[in-house]
Amino acid sequence: MRDDDRAYVFAIVHHGVTLSADDTLVDAGRLVDNVGGQGMTFNRPLSPGVDVFGYQGPTLEHATGPRFPVDLTHLPSDRPVGVDSAWTGEGALGSSWLADHAGGLGYLNGVTIGVADTDGDGVTDTAVSPYFDGDAWSVFKAVSSYWSGRIV
Repeated sequence: MRDDDRAYVFAIVHHGVTLSADDTLVDAGRLVDNVGGQGMTFNRPLSPGVDVFGYQGPTLEHATGPRFPVDLTHLPSDRPVGVDSAWTGEGALGSSWLADHAGGLGYLNGVTIGVADTDGDGVTDTAVSPYFDGDAWSVFKAVSSYWSGRIV
């Protein structure tokens, strides 16, 4: 059975490689050191606002709104959360939710796994995410102890 309140994944990524001038592979370092990354937050109250980032058409879009509990009968989830969004088309799927966002920084506390029409007007108006709770923290902590390391 699908469990949408656990619809997230943590991946271990090996160091990148580049090709040197003499055609040998060189360790390029950790992904986060090369492209940046966000922190994560768990068990956060639903009342604070959240910024949702994702592609809508050819550009990166961003919407802001408060998180709230969602009761969607077609999602077999324990604790999905939603955020009002002016753009919730297919481009929103996979979008990151950042709490305490300022100047491009923030803490990941959700990811759009679905969209919904919560007011019944036929237009999707809510982005839906699993709630990042203590179980999510346990999984994150378990995989973070694995070192990916270098491949060259």
